[in-house]
Amino acid sequence: MTHLLASPAPELLELLGERALTRHELLAALNARYEVTDAADDLLDARLDELIAVGLVHAV
Repeated sequence: MTHLLASPAPELLELLGERALTRHELLAALNARYEVTDAADDLLDARLDELIAVGLVHAV
């Protein structure tokens, strides 16, 4: 199966591919690497839920 991903999913996967991160660490890493200043916690949670639902990431 092929997954087509729109931003910020590829960026999230890139960061999570490096090491496991908490939601807070992931938001900080997004801000540091991509200068994402308008990312809201609820939007990040929604994108993570989508990635979990299709099996691309796992919650721990």
